[in-house]
Amino acid sequence: MGRELRPWQAYADYRLTGSFVLYGTCGKGFAAEKVFGSGAAKPSHFGEPGESDDKAAFDPETAAASGKTDLRLGYTCIRRRQAIP
Repeated sequence: MGRELRPWQAYADYRLTGSFVLYGTCGKGFAAEKVFGSGAAKPSHFGEPGESDDKAAFDPETAAASGKTDLRLGYTCIRRRQAIP
């Protein structure tokens, strides 16, 4: 528990949309747990935290428009618990 999984690309991915919203997703069997970073980029969950369809969401364009040039953005993924039948 609590160990970093490598390579991270096997467990997480990110995409910048045409609307300049940055989404971070977790791999199959994992869910977004924490979303963090520079407040100007509005780090948040796009769905319900811990659910498989949740994403980390960031708004770097708004941060840039407010003059922020050095953003620190991140999110963590945890293994989802299996539902007990």
